Amino acid sequence: MSSSTSLYHCVPIPSGDRSDLAALQSIRMAVLHNIIIRGINSMISYAPEIQTSELPAFLKYCEQFDYFLHHHHALEEEVYFDMIEKKLGQGSMKDNVDGHQTFKAPYEAWNKSRESLAKGEAKWNPSDFIAEIRAFTEPLLEHLKEEIDTLKVDVIREKFTPAELQHIEKTMEAASKKGLNPVWHPPFLFINGDGVNGKWFPPAPAPVIFLCRDVLFRLHTDVWKYGCADKNMKVKERFAAYEPVVEAA
Repeated sequence: MSSSTSLYHCVPIPSGDRSDLAALQSIRMAVLHNIIIRGINSMISYAPEIQTSELPAFLKYCEQFDYFLHHHHALEEEVYFDMIEKKLGQGSMKDNVDGHQTFKAPYEAWNKSRESLAKGEAKWNPSDFIAEIRAFTEPLLEHLKEEIDTLKVDVIREKFTPAELQHIEKTMEAASKKGLNPVWHPPFLFINGDGVNGKWFPPAPAPVIFLCRDVLFRLHTDVWKYGCADKNMKVKERFAAYEPVVEAA
């Protein structure tokens, strides 16, 4: 990509019925990975437009991206992969864990720059900021695509019983809530969510969705305006061309 603001395509959504827990594993992973990709796209797209007065809010938005990526990968490594590997065989998830290391160094370099900017210890340079994002994005995208292939529906259905998959769902639901800040963390999921293929995510009762999206969201609209979508997951025109397709059955 030669243009400093050219963006990345979301990964395709696997075909299938998400009410089938075997199919849900890869479908949900694609939805989660696309939140990451939209977060990257939004930071790249908006960075050149940021004025000095807007920088604190923009960097706060970038901080939420960092939280989501770390939270997602921590859940995988500490909870999810272990449950999957027990059925698929020892070492079956090793490549996925190793994939987290492929972008670690450039990601930490970008994150250090983000923190320095937030502390006022560095001068804002959008070109440098974007270059550092791209440095970790290339290996990250490869990992995001490969990880979904591990969870192909036929393999999951063959290896797991419905009861075992239900146990995974309950375990992941409980684990995902740990350390959650309701003011900062849920809105990021909406403004980088998929209103076409993933309107059901994040899974939460309607009153909770209303509280996060329509009440808490208003506390920091200066931060959330940098997402790829509005609070109702309607993608903004500038990002529409990069939205995912659904794979053929």
